[in-house]
Amino acid sequence: MVEALMLRDEETGFQELSWLEARVLTSAQSSGARCRLQVNDRGDQEIFAEGNGEGLEVETFLSALEAVFRAELPKAVLGFDTGAAKSGEGNDKAAVMRY
Repeated sequence: MVEALMLRDEETGFQELSWLEARVLTSAQSSGARCRLQVNDRGDQEIFAEGNGEGLEVETFLSALEAVFRAELPKAVLGFDTGAAKSGEGNDKAAVMRY
């Protein structure tokens, strides 16, 4: 399910970035933002943007994120939908490929 890509994994104690957060970080870094991954005092990963995101080329960022969505989202959705795939429910590849 798509929403699973936005949520942190309970099995890791919600400490690691979600699929979406990781792609946002990579796209932002490649689009001029001075941001980095850091770990807070609870051990949770978080994205830290220096200078309030100064230097980010918004159009470049949006294009990069769109490219990631088009290239990776269909496979990621299928990978997170293992329960439905095993039961035979919700395994409509045409519906997934729309994203």
